[in-house]
Amino acid sequence: MDNLNNIAFGQLLEKLLYLSNQKKSVLAKKLGYDISYISKWIKGKNLPTQKNISNICEITSEFIVESLNPISKQELKRYFEIEVEIKDDAGLIQYIDRILRESYIISVQ
Repeated sequence: MDNLNNIAFGQLLEKLLYLSNQKKSVLAKKLGYDISYISKWIKGKNLPTQKNISNICEITSEFIVESLNPISKQELKRYFEIEVEIKDDAGLIQYIDRILRESYIISVQ
């Protein structure tokens, strides 16, 4: 998991959307934000507010996992090097939620 140590929140979000074959507009709608906010997060021009980050990470991780098909799920697990340790969707949601929060903290600093 060395590739995650310094990944910015926006970069991680972009990668998760790519791996789950989802669009920024669909995530924006799910989160109740305008797509311009999501674009700014991805470009690193802006970050979500600290008071909203828990909710954003939770909804985003559920959205990403729900969007995965068996092949994209394997690709995501391979990319994040989590082949063995995560057995089910709930575990994968928790994992994505955690890495989003960690990358947010790194990005805020």
